[in-house]
Amino acid sequence: MDNAYAPGDIVKLELAINRADYWKGKNPGSNSRKYVGEREPGELTCVVLTVNNDNATMTVTYVATFAGHEQLPEGLDQTMFYPFDPAPQAGFPHLLPKMANGKAGWASLRQTYTVKQSDVIQKQNWTLPEGTVDIILKAMKG
Repeated sequence: MDNAYAPGDIVKLELAINRADYWKGKNPGSNSRKYVGEREPGELTCVVLTVNNDNATMTVTYVATFAGHEQLPEGLDQTMFYPFDPAPQAGFPHLLPKMANGKAGWASLRQTYTVKQSDVIQKQNWTLPEGTVDIILKAMKG
């Protein structure tokens, strides 16, 4: 069976993120406010980090956009979010490449999530360049 997914693929998944990543901002449209506050999974953009040997599961982390903010919102631990260009570098050795929409985003470094490939809602039409997944994996905290 061929893997439908590869490291660097960008996918949409239903995911309940870690409460410590919850932005307590005032934007009612924020996925983190809408879903994490209630501990219900929300549809989030994720990066495929590894495809597991069983060919049925993969390890991902989610990409936070914090409702379109250009800066990581106050109160969040900046060491737990690796920035995509054009977000500020914030002490990281590199910026991750621009996302397809060109907006700021951050790969969560707090933890990875093992998910079933069959749970993917949608595979996006862009992938991260080679080497980018290694940068994220080396920076992971959990």
